[in-house]
Amino acid sequence: MPDSTTHFELYADESSFIVDAEKVGEDIHVRIEGETYRVRIERIDGEDLLRAYLNGRALNVRLEEQTESSMTLRVGDELIKFQRSLPKFDRLAKRSQKSSTEEDCLNSPMPGRVVSVMVKEGQSVRSGDPVVILESMKMETILMSDRDAIVGEILVKEGDAVKSGRGLVRYFKGGSPQ
Repeated sequence: MPDSTTHFELYADESSFIVDAEKVGEDIHVRIEGETYRVRIERIDGEDLLRAYLNGRALNVRLEEQTESSMTLRVGDELIKFQRSLPKFDRLAKRSQKSSTEEDCLNSPMPGRVVSVMVKEGQSVRSGDPVVILESMKMETILMSDRDAIVGEILVKEGDAVKSGRGLVRYFKGGSPQ
């Protein structure tokens, strides 16, 4: 019986693939577009170099670059760039921005932990300025201001656990102190 199963969409070289991965003992069984591959991964050089066994064939894999939205791996002599799909978070962020406009608050689009508050009360912010960094599912997300405004009140502090929809920062109504 599998230890765990993960289902996701993978974007690589401008193509997308539906992927199911099941951890079975020491191996990972990966199903991509109906084909199943048996993968085992060993760390061979600190954090950077891995040896992946794909259906018994050994490949060296090195993480070359990683950002919030992509990852570039060197597999043997080939560079492969993967785009991370975050449609759930994109939808949540849009919902949060709508709520933010209605309530004069920047709200959390997801549950998580506050890593950093990047603004101070009374500070002017422009649309797109970083306001709060949240960590959710071991991934940090920078939440940006959805408007030009002045920060009226900071509703959280570093280390706080927050639920989806919780107000993080309240803006002054009308964009300036009353």
